[in-house]
Amino acid sequence: MMRKYLLISLCLVVGCDSPTVPNGVTSLTINPSPVNFDALGDTIQAAVSIGGASDAVVKWSVSDLSVVKVLCWSGETCQFTSVANGTATLTVSSGSVTTTAPIEVSQLTASFELSDTALSFSALGDEVQLTIAPKDRMGYEMSGAEVVWATSDESVVAVSDSGLVTATGVGDATITVTSGSLEATASVMVKLWTSVSVGQSHSCAITTSAEAYCWGSNQYDQLGLGERMSDSSEVHVPALVNGEHSWESISSGDQHTCGVTTAGDSYCWGNAG
Repeated sequence: MMRKYLLISLCLVVGCDSPTVPNGVTSLTINPSPVNFDALGDTIQAAVSIGGASDAVVKWSVSDLSVVKVLCWSGETCQFTSVANGTATLTVSSGSVTTTAPIEVSQLTASFELSDTALSFSALGDEVQLTIAPKDRMGYEMSGAEVVWATSDESVVAVSDSGLVTATGVGDATITVTSGSLEATASVMVKLWTSVSVGQSHSCAITTSAEAYCWGSNQYDQLGLGERMSDSSEVHVPALVNGEHSWESISSGDQHTCGVTTAGDSYCWGNAG
């Protein structure tokens, strides 16, 4: 009996609590995990589930705030905003219990614009630099995006890995650029002119194969393109003159054009008044 009283007295002095986990927290679970972004300026809300307690104090920390910004409005919920491509580690702790989740920001191409979609060359060896501006789904431009350039006919036009287009022969071809799952094309025409005539607002030329091309203002159908482009007021790339004639000469006027075929026939079109 004396031993029992002694034990009770000792507990009152030094304490005899049964073993417990600090704060009552037994586990922490982050959702989502991992925290992945495919665009800059995007936000993800993350929450932590607390096992063993409902009112424990939770601490959030991120290893690299140059990758994501953090805004917490409660101990159990925080919002993350992607700032730059990179990786970081999210750590959530309560007392002696800690858990982590990886964070990754890696932009994916959602759209891009090709600097030019129609090219025309009048001399072999001429070059044009094409560029693209890829953007992620939030509209932020991407640097270092993987881009692949290709040509449909290397005997007409070549293209480098950086998008430099070079005329290699007479003909038509297509340049294709891909980034991720996206694709864009540019039409290419290589023609060697034997003569060029410049009018007030349009120009015409004849190729080595006796074809006639015109470009510029088409307000009065002075480009001779027929019904296929009669409603086009401006043509930026040389377009084949309608009629399937072989041309000896061609002359661009103010609002009209005249030409002589290799058969000696003369034609005029546009507004001659």
